[in-house]
Amino acid sequence: IDNSTAHLAGSLGKETYLLLPKVSDWRWMLDEDYTPWYKSLKLFRNNSKKGWEEEMDKICKDIGRFSC
Repeated sequence: IDNSTAHLAGSLGKETYLLLPKVSDWRWMLDEDYTPWYKSLKLFRNNSKKGWEEEMDKICKDIGRFSC
């Protein structure tokens, strides 16, 4: 989530998956899955009113180490 841990990980260049609400802070752009400030962060936006299942499935597949 958008907190100090995400900013610290990004500033250290650590690969990080950031979960964001559909409407988020300006620094996370509008419809992008990246941010120009932290190249190692990958953004996942919640576009569903049902919850985070779709985004968690995307993260799971992107990581590739866990069965989804």
